Amino acid sequence: MKLFLSLLCFLLAACKTDAVIRDPTGSPAAISIYVANHGWHTGIIAEGEAVLTAIPALKQSFHSARFIEFGWGDQDFYQASDISYGLAIKALLFPTDAVLHVAGIPKHPNVYFRSSEVEEIRISQAGFNKMLAFIRQSFRRDSQGNFIRLGRGLYADSFFFRAHGTYYAFYTCNSWIMEALSEAGLPESDLPTLTAEGVMDQVKRYRHSVRQVFTESPADKKR
Repeated sequence: MKLFLSLLCFLLAACKTDAVIRDPTGSPAAISIYVANHGWHTGIIAEGEAVLTAIPALKQSFHSARFIEFGWGDQDFYQASDISYGLAIKALLFPTDAVLHVAGIPKHPNVYFRSSEVEEIRISQAGFNKMLAFIRQSFRRDSQGNFIRLGRGLYADSFFFRAHGTYYAFYTCNSWIMEALSEAGLPESDLPTLTAEGVMDQVKRYRHSVRQVFTESPADKKR
């Protein structure tokens, strides 16, 4: 039974992709965002003021947040205080409704998430705008056009919101993160990215390729 649960959890976080990220193109990478690995799932973190400018519906909940983190996942599995076999099987085998987890972060991500792996990457303004537009469109709205807040989240200043999209074995919380990052300018991989480890691998490759492109000398570029 332990082996079966381990397999379920692996598939919930899913399989790692070995797709190679190509060098970035387009406008200069000028804005910092952060990707945090929390074990089973990942989160995207951006400066609070910029997020609230792009998604003003969040101002009521996070008006003073220095940074804001976004995550996406299975409605029941993500919100559960205790993970059970039933929840694991349901999330794995049956397409389920999704929620967004939004957290106000009062300190720098590297300080606040001391026990998590946090990677900083720089993206263009255009990519930043597209990423936030994708995130904004992921929120479900009520008949008055308001975001639907479900309850308290995983951290002190966080909430769950009803979200668009369906969670299933081949589109996980980490798949959604990579879709958001592809809007930001990270090249799309040839295979689905399903695990937190797969997300972080691609983030590191992108960061390395950005460094190569923007630290390359004019003489190097002519070669």
